[in-house]
Amino acid sequence: MPIYQSTLDQRTWTADSAAALIDAIRGQAAANPNDVIAFMVQWPPRPPGTVIRADAPDNWLEDAIQRGFIKVVNAPGSDAAKDEWKECRSAIGRFDGLLVDLRKTGFGFVTAIVSGATFFFTYDQTKPVPESGKFAVFSIIMVLTLTLYLIDRVHQVLLQDAVDHARTLEARLGFNLSGALSRRYQRKHAIRLGLAIYIVLLAAVFLASLFSSDAWRAGTFAAWLGSIYQPIMLAELIVGIIGIEVVVRKTS
Repeated sequence: MPIYQSTLDQRTWTADSAAALIDAIRGQAAANPNDVIAFMVQWPPRPPGTVIRADAPDNWLEDAIQRGFIKVVNAPGSDAAKDEWKECRSAIGRFDGLLVDLRKTGFGFVTAIVSGATFFFTYDQTKPVPESGKFAVFSIIMVLTLTLYLIDRVHQVLLQDAVDHARTLEARLGFNLSGALSRRYQRKHAIRLGLAIYIVLLAAVFLASLFSSDAWRAGTFAAWLGSIYQPIMLAELIVGIIGIEVVVRKTS
């Protein structure tokens, strides 16, 4: 088990987890209130007289190590933990690269086929494409966009799991790379970026279908309502956005 040491009074604790370390410190705090509690209350937002803040044990330990109040010494298995941490960082790099490539390629591919379909459907008015054909093409593009988002979200979840595990290992090893990066670019920011990209794509597909429709060229709302396909395309857009939101809630 790792051995943790106070950098203020050189007191040591042996614990196999952050929660066990907190319990060990609490046990000594009752017998030695002057030194241990003073050590534990030195960084905000801890109110005077409390031993630990109300937070997850792993996050608390990471905070204590980062601020220099606790260090890991003589940790058995630290070489194995370092190797595992290196593999985590390697996995994080791979997942991050895959996400960037997926979004770059997916965004470019969907934009290209939507632009091509819109141009093709409006290029030669002497040979108009039936509305049913336009509807089928743009519906397939909608499904393709949602499929890309599902693949994107799977990789995003795996990336976050790798980051979380790297942070846990860093708490044992006294490192802080993943923790520092996570504070700069938080999980919610990554989720919002993915949402924005794919909602914009879905909206672009719907607008392309609208501008290519006979109802749009007619220029009246009655013509739009009279078309069975355009209201269905709007329903597909709404269902797609709701589906994305459900996936986010289920996987967050």
